[in-house]
Amino acid sequence: MIKILPKTELKIVELYVGEELSAREVVVKMKLDVTPRQVQRILKKHQVIRSVGDAFRLAVKQGKVTYYRKPEHLKKKRKTLSTKLRFQTLKASEFKCQYCGRTVKDGIRLEIDHIDDDATNNDPLNLQVLCNECNGGKASFE
Repeated sequence: MIKILPKTELKIVELYVGEELSAREVVVKMKLDVTPRQVQRILKKHQVIRSVGDAFRLAVKQGKVTYYRKPEHLKKKRKTLSTKLRFQTLKASEFKCQYCGRTVKDGIRLEIDHIDDDATNNDPLNLQVLCNECNGGKASFE
């Protein structure tokens, strides 16, 4: 391993923090004969550490990573299922899973599922009662 002088270490820290460069970019810019991992160790020694979130935001800012957030008008607005409708659906199915037939007495959790997988369609004919396991495996079951 090559010994780096304290002056050079301070220059590395300055570039990393001041110009917001990555360890690899510091090596290239300073034309150092060390690996980016060695630069990271130097930075750690000087207690200069970026969080994962900071590193990601910096990468987005520098254009190295594209980050796409779906516009609000394209997101599906999920309506909450009223407690009354939830209870009516459970009561109509006699509190048992419509796939496997297990009941609450078997110690399972029942969930209300949308048959057409449209979370905004809360029509009683579109709702079914499934146990946690059947609801989780519904996609592979069908």
